[in-house]
Amino acid sequence: MDDLFRQLMESGEDYQKRKLQNQKEMEEFRKNNPELLEQFIISDEGTSYTITDDD
Repeated sequence: MDDLFRQLMESGEDYQKRKLQNQKEMEEFRKNNPELLEQFIISDEGTSYTITDDD
């Protein structure tokens, strides 16, 4: 049972590391591509929504 618990803890840590890495990459991307931010709203989950002009 201890082994299973340890595996769960490790996978949780891996998830946190990946999430942190994704956040860093997103911040880097935002800094490098400011013109793209006018076209997209990026949520915390990393989902992008295109803004359309309704004429």
